[in-house]
Amino acid sequence: FDPRKRWAEVTSTFKHLWPALIENMWGALREEREDEEDESEENWKHSVYIEQEEKEKNEFVQKLFSSVEDGLIQEGHGDWILELEGMAEQGNVSPLDLFLANLGYESRSGCTAIVAIDHGGHAMLGRTLDWADDDTLKALTIQVVFTRNGVNVFKATTWAGCVGVFTGMNKNWGVCVNYREV
Repeated sequence: FDPRKRWAEVTSTFKHLWPALIENMWGALREEREDEEDESEENWKHSVYIEQEEKEKNEFVQKLFSSVEDGLIQEGHGDWILELEGMAEQGNVSPLDLFLANLGYESRSGCTAIVAIDHGGHAMLGRTLDWADDDTLKALTIQVVFTRNGVNVFKATTWAGCVGVFTGMNKNWGVCVNYREV
């Protein structure tokens, strides 16, 4: 199955929410600006500094994206990049913006997971997906069933627009990616 089309149905359903997610992530990289109506020399110098700082952050994200892309391709995981590029193209956003949204989990989360056994002996996996922009992410949260040759391999909870998953499980195992700032 073409990796660039793997998320086409999800993209068409959720792409209208991506601008808010992307703006949230770029906003996290931006400094708060001073009141733009202040025309003082001090404010002008600050604005020039902020513009330079934003340019440097954009360049940093671009270099990071290129480095991740090269590493994934070298390690035989180029499908990740193709999936991201396909979603970006179908969602009318830049691959760099969508890459930044995918990094958001790593930089702004604080998730928790728990495994419990019910009275019938069935294992349950529960988890929170805590992030700074809960309303947008709540609307982007989806359940996905991954298949191989028509057979269900595992179920996952993820956000539409993210390549990969944060929580996955089948009848034999469960896995969660958690983040905590230390």
